[in-house]
Amino acid sequence: MENMHLRRVRTMPRHSQSLTMAPYSSVSLVEQLEDRILCHEKTTAALVEHAFRIKDDIVSSLQKMQNKGGGDRLARLFLEEHIRNITAIVKQLNRDIEVLQEQIRARDNISYGTNSALKTLEMRQLSGLGDLRGRVARCDASIARLSAEHKTTYEGLQHLNKEQQAAKLILETKIKDAEGQISQLLNRVDLSISEQSTKLKMSHRDSNHQLQLLDTK
Repeated sequence: MENMHLRRVRTMPRHSQSLTMAPYSSVSLVEQLEDRILCHEKTTAALVEHAFRIKDDIVSSLQKMQNKGGGDRLARLFLEEHIRNITAIVKQLNRDIEVLQEQIRARDNISYGTNSALKTLEMRQLSGLGDLRGRVARCDASIARLSAEHKTTYEGLQHLNKEQQAAKLILETKIKDAEGQISQLLNRVDLSISEQSTKLKMSHRDSNHQLQLLDTK
């Protein structure tokens, strides 16, 4: 009975194996630290639960020995074993706490570095976005200016086209008037030439007639 209780008291989980650092994998370092912290939390809970089981076993064994009138030597052995187990558990818990604190610090450092990188990237993106907005605003202003200039140029071309059409009509009218005047002048010249030719013929006949009269005399 004594050996059975001692074996039950000395039965402890091999938590040292569960605390082995997991090898690096393709997951990020932050996720690995989160997994390790979760593993240590489970191990700590198992150690605390084991300590309570040991206490319950000792209390139950002492009650049985008291009921049966057992000796003080066996009770002292149980207490010494319980103290050794509790001391080992406390030492292991302290080591686990130190490991957890170190991993938490490492996680915080990684998180701080990640946050700093994200803030720097965000600042760069905001700066780039502000610069892009400035460029877009300048492009919009240039487009508006070019649109206004294009409108002014188009209106000027339309005005020049209208003036050109009006000048063309005026020129065509003047050309027609000039052609009419030239035609009238040519008709007058032809008429004058015809009249002069007729007069010359008549004068020539008169001259011939007078010469004939002179000859007859």
